[in-house]
Amino acid sequence: MALSDALAKLAAQAKHLEASVESLKNKQHTRAQHRAEQLRTEIDQTNANLQAKLDGAADEVESEWNRLQDQFSADLDAMRAKVKAHSAKRDADRAANDAYWAEVEAEDAVDYAIYALQEAEYAILAAADAQDAADAASAGVPTD
Repeated sequence: MALSDALAKLAAQAKHLEASVESLKNKQHTRAQHRAEQLRTEIDQTNANLQAKLDGAADEVESEWNRLQDQFSADLDAMRAKVKAHSAKRDADRAANDAYWAEVEAEDAVDYAIYALQEAEYAILAAADAQDAADAASAGVPTD
């Protein structure tokens, strides 16, 4: 085989190789495009699934937050009711204590009034005795 024939064969083989490489490139490009489309579909599906989970989690968080707010409001209302009941009991106890001491003061005032009446009666009787003694002394009647 002559050198020129070998070079021609080599050139033909190189052309064939270039065509094969180009064919592979085109096939790989087509496969790569196809795979990219598959990945985009999978990514979109995964994104949709994640968004659905996030939406579900957001709903769950909102529901739990609402439950906590309701529980807090109920607890706060219960505490306010306890405070109000305690305040009412304290006011009732204070009123009962005030009534007790008012009654004690009234009894003391009645006792003082009785004492004053007794003193007045004693003074009246003493005055009457003194008047009797004065009348007797003016009449010349001896007194004991």
